[in-house]
Amino acid sequence: MFKKSNFSTLGSMLSGRLSGMGIKKGIDAGRMVDAYKKIIEEMPELEGSRVVSWDGKILLLAVESGLQRQEAMFKRKKILARIKQLGFEVKELRIGFLTA
Repeated sequence: MFKKSNFSTLGSMLSGRLSGMGIKKGIDAGRMVDAYKKIIEEMPELEGSRVVSWDGKILLLAVESGLQRQEAMFKRKKILARIKQLGFEVKELRIGFLTA
């Protein structure tokens, strides 16, 4: 009766609309922040660090001190592996300092 190719799924329609409006990027960034909070729970030495930005490729984290930055750099591969397990593909992890 109806050709399947004439209809789009609601999910694909919304995804296209949200992406065009820039909302999808914001939703994805929020999901990344939530995922990073789970990582902090597993790695308490990163407590106080946070996601500054994520554009779908590059994740920028901010830490409170040089010692914490060194710890995050040391655990970079573990952080990236855990992020991947949580459903995100990060090509580069950058770590900077929180500013007042």
